Amino acid sequence: MASAIIGDNEVSLGGVRYPVTGSIRRRLISRFPAKVIFGDDAYANEQVLSNFIISDQRGGIGVEEMVEGVHDDRCWISECDLRFRNHMLLPVLATDAGAGGLSAKDVQVFFSYDGATYASFDEFLRIYDNGNTDFNDVIKTLAASPTDAAVVINAAFICLNTSGYDVNPKLWLPDQLVDGDLEVWTTSTNLTNWTEVTVGTGTVTQESGLVEKGSFSARFVTLGATTQAHITQVLSFGKLLRGKEITLTARVRTNQAADAVISVSDAGGTTSANPVGINAFETVTVVHTVGATATNITILVGNVPTETAITYIDDVNISYSETTAPFQNLTSLEPKFVVEWDDKVFGMDAAGKISYTTDLLTWTLNGQLKLPSGSVNSLAIYRDANGTEIIYANAKQGEFAYDFDNAKFLATEVALPNHDNAGKGATRWRDGYFVSAGLDVIKYIAGNPATIDERGLNNDDGLPTEYDGEIQHLIKGYREMFALIDPTDSALSSRMSVGAYDGRAWQLKYTLASADKDALHGIISTDYGEFRLWFGANEKAFSLPLQKSLQNPKKDSNYTYAAAAVHITPWFDAGTAAFAKVAKKVTITAKDTTANETIVVQYRIDHATVDRDTGWTTLGTLTAAADGVETTLEFASGAGLVFDAIQFRFNFVRGGTTTKSPDLQNFVLSYTRKVDSKWGFTFTINTAEAKRVGSNPKKLYDSLIAAIEARLFQEFIYRDGSDATDTRYVLLTPADSIDQSGQGFKGQFLITAVEA
Repeated sequence: MASAIIGDNEVSLGGVRYPVTGSIRRRLISRFPAKVIFGDDAYANEQVLSNFIISDQRGGIGVEEMVEGVHDDRCWISECDLRFRNHMLLPVLATDAGAGGLSAKDVQVFFSYDGATYASFDEFLRIYDNGNTDFNDVIKTLAASPTDAAVVINAAFICLNTSGYDVNPKLWLPDQLVDGDLEVWTTSTNLTNWTEVTVGTGTVTQESGLVEKGSFSARFVTLGATTQAHITQVLSFGKLLRGKEITLTARVRTNQAADAVISVSDAGGTTSANPVGINAFETVTVVHTVGATATNITILVGNVPTETAITYIDDVNISYSETTAPFQNLTSLEPKFVVEWDDKVFGMDAAGKISYTTDLLTWTLNGQLKLPSGSVNSLAIYRDANGTEIIYANAKQGEFAYDFDNAKFLATEVALPNHDNAGKGATRWRDGYFVSAGLDVIKYIAGNPATIDERGLNNDDGLPTEYDGEIQHLIKGYREMFALIDPTDSALSSRMSVGAYDGRAWQLKYTLASADKDALHGIISTDYGEFRLWFGANEKAFSLPLQKSLQNPKKDSNYTYAAAAVHITPWFDAGTAAFAKVAKKVTITAKDTTANETIVVQYRIDHATVDRDTGWTTLGTLTAAADGVETTLEFASGAGLVFDAIQFRFNFVRGGTTTKSPDLQNFVLSYTRKVDSKWGFTFTINTAEAKRVGSNPKKLYDSLIAAIEARLFQEFIYRDGSDATDTRYVLLTPADSIDQSGQGFKGQFLITAVEA
């Protein structure tokens, strides 16, 4: 127990009372904290205070508790465009392309085919109208909601799982007419690749004089009554031709217009046409819709039977186009997923059986991934350890490589515990193969050995709960890989977003205002001459414009921005989480701020709240006056704010002009560490006065030497000891003494006692 100091000129040191000569000198010995700079020191603006500087956020999102000096280019969450140093901008403006004239229907798939963009709102297939910016143009109602869609061997292919598949082979159908130029003759009266039909005195002969193309045409002569002269060709037929329009054209010259004919016929009927003039070549055209029950198609050119005419025909051509039902439903396979490999189309059903086709009609079973039904979530193409491209099945349990020659699947190093949404996002991008599981993204590089790396949104501290979700789709772009984050499987109330990974970091490209809305599929397309990212959300289709050349928005006067965005920094504690700091001010440089384009600066301290939206105090708003100049915002009018940790939020808003955005270029927090007061005490102990404290010089001398040489702090009191602050623990250093020689222990000791 500390000794009470009652008399004047006394101290207690280590529980021993000592007499002192003169007064006790007290002085503050706390060192002023050294200046520290976190961030780009080019923006350091203080002589005494320390700085935390934000000028480059290209390190991306996902750090809530920063390590100062390591995470200076990171943020916790941001909806801003962070791609460029010294620029923090509103994100690009998304185009709402509507719900396809429907309600409560999710966009299951997008695909791009023949210069057009398609979307299926559940089972309702629509095509994009670029002029009206909507998907209200109806294609057809599919037999079920699609599970996958792709363009394979130049045909549009939609997987309908147990309802088969829909296919549109418009770009895949070959020109099946052989020798339409009528050049190949076995003899002068026998066309090699056509079937000649002549009756009576009718003739078909080679003509080299009246020719439109090449060296020859065909001459048809009929003399009435029982005569016939024409040629036919039966086209190679497949069910995919049903419902297609066949356009037949030919150059025709005749002396009797009504007596020359070209026609297309199938089991359902014939469509024919005649020339309108005589004695000169003209183009005759027939447009025929192939019947729903057709089993063959026959092309005919020549003279009308039993008529009298001389006709010359050359340059016969056919082409295919669409009618009102371009997509046909077929049930020869029940594919859930589809992919093209080695000029073949591979479809996998829900049970993991994989089959292939080369004609989109007949399928060959070639293996099965033996996992529980419904395990596979996607198919994709990537190379194997030898560099050969193969098919990968991305399942709830991991990634499996397809061995076509041996009709089996092999497990890879990407083996996962069962995860319902694992593999829904899978794509080859740059040097790796990326597979998602929840918010995690695994980068896999095949080799011997293979390498695996974690590149997902769960790295570091992850996302705020308001952005929780699971990746449903990964989309490869040129500069970035995009992730559609669906919140509907989360137990939290969170919002759908589009993430973008540039090989270094993630940022958000788009965030839906409404919570708990799904996002299932997306593509990048260049249809209609525009480079866009398409995705579905909130039962609508949306697109984001992508840049083909200049990437910096500030270099493009036509670039359009979203209306608002939020940027939140990590918690900053200056590397000393347990010690208080004092924030003096922030200094901000911004451009393009106006009365309508503003940035609200907010802060909160000491983890009092940790969600996205509560607990914020507004420090100031950057408006027109802040444009292009440094703006200083003081804490407590300059008195400062004590904090252990501080976090900042910037709310970006624009007015009605979509081509404007406020631009935050750098942010500087000026602060200092709040150092506890430490005191030093200097006094002189006089052992000659030992009797005043009820002791003797020798006893005090020995006690004092022991206290000076002790390794522990010594209890020190020079007041009466009634107050807790009267007791301090000190080190005794240095110490000077004037000793008595011989047997005496009377002396004076100049003592310095220092708090620590």
